[in-house]
Amino acid sequence: MAETWLFPADLIQLKQESIRTYNELSATPTTERRAELDQWLFHLSVRIGDHPYWRKHPRTPAARVALHRAAVAAPGGEPAVEKRVVDGRLITLPPGTGTEWQYPPAGR
Repeated sequence: MAETWLFPADLIQLKQESIRTYNELSATPTTERRAELDQWLFHLSVRIGDHPYWRKHPRTPAARVALHRAAVAAPGGEPAVEKRVVDGRLITLPPGTGTEWQYPPAGR
């Protein structure tokens, strides 16, 4: 039986902001902007991890994936860029491409 999660809107919004920040960070900004984005992404990660929702619900890997998917699917959401190693080089794929690589694979 598959688990279902009902995440509060503010937690989804935090995750959406985290995804947007990660996407901007992946676009290789200036050194100053990169430092600013790194700090903001860390701040968002702490806020997501400390959110009151997790006090009553286990923060399992499956729950984190479900939160990510809920944030992408919610109004205002956007997929995260994806990174892959191809021929020994790290490449960044545009958001939404390479979804067949997502973990856990669909249907599991």
